[in-house]
Amino acid sequence: MATGSVVPGDGTSNALRGQSMSGNPSALDAARAGLLSVIAADYHPAAFAPGIFKLADIVEGGPSAAVAMATGNAARSAGLLDRGEIAIGQRADLVAVEPRDVHRIRATFRDGQFVYSDGTLHPLQALAA
Repeated sequence: MATGSVVPGDGTSNALRGQSMSGNPSALDAARAGLLSVIAADYHPAAFAPGIFKLADIVEGGPSAAVAMATGNAARSAGLLDRGEIAIGQRADLVAVEPRDVHRIRATFRDGQFVYSDGTLHPLQALAA
């Protein structure tokens, strides 16, 4: 994969549809060519997780590479060096989704603290984080 390449209009909604709504390059075509290193949800956040799962089937490196495009690579490209990876010294804001129903959020962590699971908000942890 090319390092540091970003395609204009490369949002996850573009990847999910397979084309841009505004004439920008196709994120899927860029991914197939090994030119996509960062992906984000630009205007349709509900497409974020499904777009990543779609890219996982296309990009070299599979799911790990697709998730990195939306997390660590995206954070570094924005200069946010304290987030984007699960590692010591990084912020621990995480979301766990159901793989077969990516709109179902199973759990969330904020600053490493468990704050939500399967429909239940854990307010003490949420306030402490």
